[in-house]
Amino acid sequence: MEDANVTVTTLADLLNSPRPLTATASSPFSSTPPPNRSTIRRVLTALPRPTVLVGTLTLPSHSPPCYCLRFSDASAAVCCDLLHFRLAALNRQIRVTAWNFLPFKCHGRDVAHHGLLEIISWRFSDPNNGSKSNPVDSLPLAPDCQQSGASARSVHGLLESVGPVSVVPCTMAASSSDLNSGSKVNLQGFLVQLLCCECRLCGSREILIEKLKNSREEHSFTKLEIVYFCGSASSWHPAITKLIGTRVVVSGLKKKLVYVTKKESRVMYVTMDESVLHVGSCSEKCAPSLKSGIKGKGECGAYTGVVKGVYLQGMVLELDHDVWLLLTDQLHTSMHGLRVGSILSVRNVHFVDPKFSWTKIIILGACIKTSIIVQSFSPLETACNVVSPSTGMLGKFTQSLPLSARLWVLLLISSFRKKFAGILSDKEILGSKHKEGLVQIYAGSLFPPSVFQTQHGAFVGLCTHDLNGCGRELHCGFLKLVVPLSIFICHCIHTLLRILKAENHCKLLPVGNHFSILSREATCNDSSFRRIVRSEDLGVVLLGYLKQCSSIKALGIRNGNIVHEEERVVHEGRHLLQSVLIANEVVHEAKSNNKSCLVFKVDYEKAYDSVSWNFVLYMLGKTGFNSKWVKWIEGCLKSASISVLVNGSPSTEFLLKRGLRQGDPLAPFLFNVVAEGLNGLIRRAKDENLYKGFQIGADLVDISILQYADDTIFFGEATMENVTAIKAILRTFELASGLKINYAKCCFGAFGQSHQ
Repeated sequence: MEDANVTVTTLADLLNSPRPLTATASSPFSSTPPPNRSTIRRVLTALPRPTVLVGTLTLPSHSPPCYCLRFSDASAAVCCDLLHFRLAALNRQIRVTAWNFLPFKCHGRDVAHHGLLEIISWRFSDPNNGSKSNPVDSLPLAPDCQQSGASARSVHGLLESVGPVSVVPCTMAASSSDLNSGSKVNLQGFLVQLLCCECRLCGSREILIEKLKNSREEHSFTKLEIVYFCGSASSWHPAITKLIGTRVVVSGLKKKLVYVTKKESRVMYVTMDESVLHVGSCSEKCAPSLKSGIKGKGECGAYTGVVKGVYLQGMVLELDHDVWLLLTDQLHTSMHGLRVGSILSVRNVHFVDPKFSWTKIIILGACIKTSIIVQSFSPLETACNVVSPSTGMLGKFTQSLPLSARLWVLLLISSFRKKFAGILSDKEILGSKHKEGLVQIYAGSLFPPSVFQTQHGAFVGLCTHDLNGCGRELHCGFLKLVVPLSIFICHCIHTLLRILKAENHCKLLPVGNHFSILSREATCNDSSFRRIVRSEDLGVVLLGYLKQCSSIKALGIRNGNIVHEEERVVHEGRHLLQSVLIANEVVHEAKSNNKSCLVFKVDYEKAYDSVSWNFVLYMLGKTGFNSKWVKWIEGCLKSASISVLVNGSPSTEFLLKRGLRQGDPLAPFLFNVVAEGLNGLIRRAKDENLYKGFQIGADLVDISILQYADDTIFFGEATMENVTAIKAILRTFELASGLKINYAKCCFGAFGQSHQ
């Protein structure tokens, strides 16, 4: 009898909930520890009292790409995944006592709201269902199962691998009534590989249900057989995937000679209208066999780990330390539950060491045989993987590459989309069905023809998996990481920290086309010791715009904003990283030569939120933008409205009066235009001899201000006149632009000799 405190809810109520929910009897971290991350993730909202769901577990429909199990009640139906799967639960009413529910929107479908139900604990509503007195669960593969004929065959074996669902043109009909009709149909189905027993009894034509009651040790599973689940049996894909590693018997099969290609054929078993699947109700699963001495050369094996990160629109999962799972298009589009915090068991995956010069990782490359089973659901409020299948030329191009090159192209796509957002359309970057995009053009120019692998469909790919060199890796160490400037700086810092583990307190200096590692402490006869590190060792290609100033022939980084001639970044004979390290050089020279130097690090208070729109428009006009363009920007700024979530419900929308929206692709460019105003004030103060910068090097290059986004550092002579000038400049800039200075967080310092 149920506890009186238990509440029964419906799927319609869950779909109307604005946030993900959980109904578990214990702490959500009891089974799955949260991933070790510096960022704090929100835990699923727990219901205040025990809540159960009552509904029916069914197989999916035949509409791709969603091949999840379905859970439905009288109010709605949603995708679902469950632990402790049993064949007897299908098409029967179950009572879900512990669950997670994650609503999501699925674009391009008739229904706007969808959801994923993660079933943690369940039982049959009718106690007589699934009774242990019946040791074998049996279900027909077709809705209208017929009596099997005398020629029907049965197989008994361990379920080794499951291929993806695909559509194959063939000359056999979908039902047994007209197998010999010879009519051509597009047959939907998937292939299953079984390690079958070769003993005399299992090789007979009799149904082998009784063999499931015997122990595994009484059989010898050595012969590999293929069973083609086709027609109405294709909907069994998620259920069969759950049974990987389990002993099964499939009866009512037809043994046929199937032509994989025009010249190659395979003998396999094909499901019929009378086919039945039998599974032991208490069947033990066979643990995956792990190959010893994996060298990362494409060996096939199994791996279990916690998802620590989901990247590149769900195509890449971070598992544990320096282990990355690279998915195929089929796995990427068909599984919703690959969330941060989940524990995954990955079968038939290729282990690859890409030997990149810019990172050390192990790639787990999925292929046509790979299956992923969620062993424990995530307790965190993380997004579901809901994407549409790729149909463009870029998707086919990526899938034809080796695993390490495939990961590199995905990183390239991410860099190009971030860099060219708002400048180029997605179609220009990624291409279309009939035209190559910028990513494919660039990547294709680097790969020799030998890198590309012949692509097969799901049917041919699984049949010839061990023959076509799946997982075969080519040397891809020549591939360089393509990054924007901000990521390039972070990569250089990461490389520097890695060197610091081997060297004693070093700093990075540019020398020509190389990087110099200069020891701060090691000196010999008052001269610094240097070790040269080639820039090629970084393994990075810089992605960005360069603008050449007509008067001084210097290059400046350009992100769509105005670059003043004095804000030069690249000079002939110097390295691009020099502007990034110039602050370090100023301090180093001031200390080494005992020069007087003032350094003032500015911190803006709510920088993006406090920018005055009138100042933005004023600066656009002053920097030479057309009046029509300025009107367009004004329309973009003043047309925005926002609402505030109060107790989970949005308030009435209201208009903004100032500020730039963070996350808006236009915001960084407009903020750079605003920052140009501060540069103008500094230049005017220097022209009026009100401010004196710090001079560095033999050429006495004058350094007065360095800016990167909202980070600003002033350099100058350590005098009270300069301090007064900086304060006056910042106050003037604050009144004009609205950017208020937070002096409590600003940093001030002076180096070398100073009389004041």
